[in-house]
Amino acid sequence: MSRNDAIHQSRLNQTFAYQILAGTRRASRDKLLQLAFGMQLGIRDTSELLERGGACRLRPDCRRDLIVAYALHHGMGIEQCDDLLWAHGERTIMPGKSRGDHRSQDRPQ
Repeated sequence: MSRNDAIHQSRLNQTFAYQILAGTRRASRDKLLQLAFGMQLGIRDTSELLERGGACRLRPDCRRDLIVAYALHHGMGIEQCDDLLWAHGERTIMPGKSRGDHRSQDRPQ
């Protein structure tokens, strides 16, 4: 996969993503997760990316992290992961993108 494709699939701003990859900008945990989805990483590689980026690894005792790990394991994209997180009442990875453009229903209770 090319770097451009990974950045595009991560849904990050291209300039910001290149700065993260070059090490000139520090990214939040969620931005690193976006990169992991863009690069189609597995659970182990995602945890390593998070750790190298200064964030905690995916934790098995955290419901949100378990949902993220499930999405990674099943090869889902960032949008599908956010839909899963939203459906389970968890904070999404991409702020403002939680409901998806295709849905108009309210968050399940």
